[in-house]
Amino acid sequence: MERLPAALLTAAGLAWVVACLWFPLTDTDIWWHLASAKLMWARKAFLRADPFSAVSLGAPWTDLHWGFQCLAYAAWKLGGPAALVAGKCLAVAGALGLALRPHLDRRTAAWLVPLAAFGIYQVRFFIDVRPLALTLLGLGIQYATVIRHLRGGLRRPWWILIPVQIALVNIQGLYPLGDVLVTCLIAGEWIDRKRGIGMEFRPATSFATGIAAPVMPLRGLVLTCAAMWAAGLASPFGWSGVRLPLALLERITPVAENIFSTEIAENLPLTDLLRRHPGQALPFLLLGLAVAYTFDKARARFGTGHALLFLAFAGLGCMAQRNLPLAFLAGLMAAGRNLQVYLGGNAPSSGSEGGGTGPLRRLRPFAGWGALAAVILLYGPKLRAAWEYELPGSMETPFRFPAPAADYLERHPLPGNIFNELRYGGYLEFRLYPGKIVFVDGRMILRSPEFYRDFLAAVDRPEGFPQYRARYGITHALLPISEDLRYLPLAAHLLGREGWTLLYCDGASALLADSAATVGVPIVPVPGAIRARFGANPRLQAVAAANADRFLRAASADRENSANLP
Repeated sequence: MERLPAALLTAAGLAWVVACLWFPLTDTDIWWHLASAKLMWARKAFLRADPFSAVSLGAPWTDLHWGFQCLAYAAWKLGGPAALVAGKCLAVAGALGLALRPHLDRRTAAWLVPLAAFGIYQVRFFIDVRPLALTLLGLGIQYATVIRHLRGGLRRPWWILIPVQIALVNIQGLYPLGDVLVTCLIAGEWIDRKRGIGMEFRPATSFATGIAAPVMPLRGLVLTCAAMWAAGLASPFGWSGVRLPLALLERITPVAENIFSTEIAENLPLTDLLRRHPGQALPFLLLGLAVAYTFDKARARFGTGHALLFLAFAGLGCMAQRNLPLAFLAGLMAAGRNLQVYLGGNAPSSGSEGGGTGPLRRLRPFAGWGALAAVILLYGPKLRAAWEYELPGSMETPFRFPAPAADYLERHPLPGNIFNELRYGGYLEFRLYPGKIVFVDGRMILRSPEFYRDFLAAVDRPEGFPQYRARYGITHALLPISEDLRYLPLAAHLLGREGWTLLYCDGASALLADSAATVGVPIVPVPGAIRARFGANPRLQAVAAANADRFLRAASADRENSANLP
């Protein structure tokens, strides 16, 4: 019966994980993933060259995401966006459960579950429907496997570790993280055995059999780890797949000359968030301090492997904010190990330093419930309030995807090439390919720094856009005018000074075209477009109307300034 409160607390924590992660699609990359799977299915072949984007058409493409793409497309066909979100929730809940399972007991649950509940809320928007969710699940499986083996409960871990690693290789370019995780744990275990502590939290006997749990030799794990590193070749892309993680790491290296780190929001380092929005960075610092505190409580018995793992993943989180969920997962693994050592592990309670007896022991579960309740009371209303800015019955975040504009382009194909905001590209690919080739999409690994600098210069200095459009034969443009205001001046410039025609505007995006591309196509009135898209939610309709008004005022001012030029 002593295990029941811990199990109930864990179940409540997992329910909170789902509540935090159950939100409509927000990540725009999911659409080029789905478009890729749809094209692979049609061709019955892997994609080895870019088929979608005008600026990199035919360029070599190492699409290690193909496994995720096929799974996501299957989920989409079964249940649309809701199935994708459900799959994400299950994957992340599984990852957290596997990361904590080796360390959860009646002593540690009161500490670990509230910590996990607090952390998942903070990193939730970095865990959208993207390959990262499956990578987290794979890391959780590998971690639980290694720990169970080192505790004597699993004789042949390679039957799990190697297949999971091969799966990760074909899901995301972050697959070396599985190699790093296992390497850190092996190296740490070797060092700790030299220190004379080894797996300190390994039970002296098996609870199932009462037989002494053996100290497992490391040779088998070392050979398994070597095979895992070699598994990078186990993809359809061979050596290109091995080189891709290095290219991705280069793209997030936080140096001033790296435009992919300084100009892409999710690639910005944590120090940038701390400098610009210290209040938003504070929870991540608190999580780091909480994990560091558990190392202090473990004192000389802390696990070297967990320290190496946490430092490695925390370093990635500091390099780019998109990696914060990885740092969070590694932090939970380390905190679980440290607290299990500090609180006495699975050994019978003896009134030692961490175990406690009497009233303190009886109060611990209530403290866990109180801490979890505090997290839910603090952040639950914010989760509920966020749903007030969603469309009823929709699992696609409003203002993020240009769905009605894509409908317009589908009904009224425009001649010439389109210029689009890069995050719109994937959605247009999924909806309009092969009838329309987009200008650019979110696969920035295919773009050179020089191209991205020119692209941003064309956006930030609208007066130079005529030369840019002439280079690429651009006749129409689809630009956001709401969430990303960086594109608003260009949209206003095209409508105001360049005299382009506004074909469609719903307060989220604007579709504009020059006179040569508008022959015989209708113009959708702005108020009608706003009502059609956002009429089901008066809050959103008001926001969209304000966005459209701001855009039209900016275009009018641009036109007046143009008229006053000498």
